Amino acid sequence: MNGGGAESSGRTCGFVASPYEATASFVAGCAFGPEAIATELERAAHTDLRPGFAQVDDWTWVEAHHRSVVVPDTMRRDVESWTRALLVAGRLPILVGGEHTVTAGALAAFDDPSSITVVQFDAHADLRQAYEGTPWNHACAMRRALDRGHPLVQLGIRSAVREEIGEVYGVGADGSSGLLLRCGPPPARLLTRSGLRDRGLDEVLDGIGARIYVTIDLDVLDPGCAPGVGTPEPDGLSFWELLDALERILGGRTLAGADVVELCPARDDGRTARLAARLTAFLGTA
Repeated sequence: MNGGGAESSGRTCGFVASPYEATASFVAGCAFGPEAIATELERAAHTDLRPGFAQVDDWTWVEAHHRSVVVPDTMRRDVESWTRALLVAGRLPILVGGEHTVTAGALAAFDDPSSITVVQFDAHADLRQAYEGTPWNHACAMRRALDRGHPLVQLGIRSAVREEIGEVYGVGADGSSGLLLRCGPPPARLLTRSGLRDRGLDEVLDGIGARIYVTIDLDVLDPGCAPGVGTPEPDGLSFWELLDALERILGGRTLAGADVVELCPARDDGRTARLAARLTAFLGTA
């Protein structure tokens, strides 16, 4: 599958679909997210977008595995294999989920984790050591990134349990100031939704290295503009707030890879899939 658009950045990318949702814990249906995004990408390829909004014009789409896959080792192996293949081919890998657990597969393809900062946009911290009996759960996605040695910057967080925050950021850390810091190794910074609104990005930008991997859980957005997610939380970012933050973070840095996860078409009226496709295309031209 491939497509084209009105504006181009000249960079090639490859989309890796991972319709995995073995640990969905609120509403099922994320396994159908990649298919919905692919449909919207094809539609966008034949649409004139707003001026300045680039549309990726040279892209491939691969299915890492079937949606029936429920074994995390299988999912991670297949996603890693396809991500590595794209890197070898000189294409920017963009993973399309599925639930947030799929990020672990993509990150495994990078052999130098300490040099790649993971920038997470999410409503949830996803820092649990294990959840519902497994470390390979969407609620553990960023803990696994830290385990690999990736510096981590978390943005838009508005839901977390005390234990996961304390284990990573120190006993007594509660996020009431809007900003949490961990010296590491690896280092981590968490900017809550209210912190992003009140403090801006300046205090976290210097914690972001020259090469980054961006992971976007769509529930970072306000459910009013993105209702079709597996675990919605009130008071999220607007679409344009998210784009503005991405543009600042990407400025002067190299995007090594990215993912867009947790689209749940069963809860959607079409707007979240369309928005997710726009984000996916935006990352593909970064």
